[in-house]
Amino acid sequence: MKQTANADINKPIDQGYRHSSQGFTLLEVLVALSVFSILAIMAYSGLKNVLDTAQHIEVTAQQTARLQWAFSRLEQDISQLIQRPVRDAFGDELAAVQGRAQEIVFTRNGWQNPLQRSRSHLQRVAWLLEEDTLYRRYWLTLDGAQDADWRQTPILEAVESLTVRYLDAEQQWHTEWPPYVARGVPNDATLKAVEVTIEWLEWGQLRRLWAVAEKFPTPSKIIIP
Repeated sequence: MKQTANADINKPIDQGYRHSSQGFTLLEVLVALSVFSILAIMAYSGLKNVLDTAQHIEVTAQQTARLQWAFSRLEQDISQLIQRPVRDAFGDELAAVQGRAQEIVFTRNGWQNPLQRSRSHLQRVAWLLEEDTLYRRYWLTLDGAQDADWRQTPILEAVESLTVRYLDAEQQWHTEWPPYVARGVPNDATLKAVEVTIEWLEWGQLRRLWAVAEKFPTPSKIIIP
């Protein structure tokens, strides 16, 4: 009986068990690592595309918000434009709208006064481009020290150019306003519309047109060529 037990103990170990106790071969490990690497690269590429798309959407949304805010501020001013001339520090009369190709200055109505200060509800404003930044400038008084008593706010950066055109009642476009007339000839031109074109680094050329009415502003449309 003891001999049978010893014989069982000395019996060679089963080949399948011996094989399983030896673990994975080098080839199997390399194959597994290769498969894992491929899956990891695919997962990373997919995640990177998702993150890049999300970032692009966020940047585009921010740019859109900035642009809409800039045009909204400009529209608020031009829609309140009124024919109210002002006087400079020397008492000379200045037109209600003074425009050049790169700048527009005018008088607007509806200057809010929540603190009920003793001032006019009219405001003299200007839109101009300085060092690639579009600014809105306004004066604290209508008449008087026009060159000193002003404040300005940056509206839009990375602006490469600003072009303003002025349409009269004869459907003629001008690059300055009031339009030039010969000496001694009365200048009775009537401003009917203002066109503003901005060359923005982010989106290229953007053009917007506003109709100027004597009493009520006319809705405008944005044109992106």
